[in-house]
Amino acid sequence: MNPDISVIVKPAIRMRDLCARTGATPRMIRHYEKTGILAPGRQSNGYRAFTEEDVQTVLDARCLIEAGLSATETAELVGIVCGEGVPPEELDAALVRIAERRTVLDERIDQLVSARAKLDELRDHVQENR
Repeated sequence: MNPDISVIVKPAIRMRDLCARTGATPRMIRHYEKTGILAPGRQSNGYRAFTEEDVQTVLDARCLIEAGLSATETAELVGIVCGEGVPPEELDAALVRIAERRTVLDERIDQLVSARAKLDELRDHVQENR
């Protein structure tokens, strides 16, 4: 190694610290790893070694999942939606996926509104026949 080059080694972020900083649970983190949202390195003892980038990825992923995307969709979109310098064609494809997901949510909302109206009718019928 060249003595003129200094190497700065950042300590790995532990699972519990990642969870504390992001509000995620260890189970969520393991699921994110399983679905490809995260790909942490491993320490010599086998423990996961997270980075500052992983902290941001978890925060971004939680935002996307809370917006109604599945973990699989999030894994495909987190780097595009939350990244920088993404090619326009990838952004366009992401916008299409988001619009598709929104349509699915709108359909589900319509179903729920209809179910609520039927419950209201049933409740009214039962109250009238008390």
